[in-house]
Amino acid sequence: MSNVIESPRSDLKLPPRILVADDNLINQKVALHMLSQIGVPHENISFVDNGFDALSIVLAEADLRSNELPFDIIFMDVQMPVMDGFEAVRAIRKLKTSKQIPIIAMTAHAMTGDKERCLNEGMDDYICKPLNLQKLEGLLNHWTTIHNGREIDEKLSLDVDVLTNLCEGDVDFEREILQAYLRSAPAMIAQCQVMVELRNGAGLEHWSHTLKSSCRTIGANDLAEICQRLETTGKMDNLDDATTLQQINSVMSEFAAEAVHVRNDINSCLAALPESSPCLAKAS
Repeated sequence: MSNVIESPRSDLKLPPRILVADDNLINQKVALHMLSQIGVPHENISFVDNGFDALSIVLAEADLRSNELPFDIIFMDVQMPVMDGFEAVRAIRKLKTSKQIPIIAMTAHAMTGDKERCLNEGMDDYICKPLNLQKLEGLLNHWTTIHNGREIDEKLSLDVDVLTNLCEGDVDFEREILQAYLRSAPAMIAQCQVMVELRNGAGLEHWSHTLKSSCRTIGANDLAEICQRLETTGKMDNLDDATTLQQINSVMSEFAAEAVHVRNDINSCLAALPESSPCLAKAS
């Protein structure tokens, strides 16, 4: 699968190292509490209260970690004393060792122009304050390979370019399409499983074809490919054959696992979407 968002540190086997830059002590405490709830240990979270200190700690960590990124993700407040978030990001992006760190803007601004500026200034994404646990968790899932102290898949199960081309910058439409998939897919998945149990080749061909179409629409290409295999098998209409049944049972295990993968990634994408257009994938 091509053109998927991948973490710049796919070899990590520890919880992510996170830098939070915010001059408000209450906001720092909220961030610490939520990140802890998600499963990030306290010792993996660093706090600074201005952009200059954020730049300084990134430089210091870069010296200590010559072969890896200083941090796995940075949450950057926009308005801070000494050096604001925009200036800090521009400086961090000039560092050879830090160009690939995902930097998430934390802003109380809700206007579309402010959000676009965050992305144009070099931020990878943004989250509005007050922080929301579900959206924060979605951002961590979206931008890192580590979650709750364990390694997860290195890439999304969704082809981002498909969603970008489909939505053309309309976040509301993207949300509608993804939610529609979440509502309709479980029934189609269940029907595929029932058709296999009933040895109904024609039924398996129909439902796997229908699900395949939905998967192609949202960019779930790996699941669509599995559906294609099920559709082909159903078309042969010999599910009573012992060898065919053994093969299809193996495919069905892969089918179930990938369906869960797609569902989880859609939930993460939905949590990370802004409240309104522009589409995140388009804007970034």
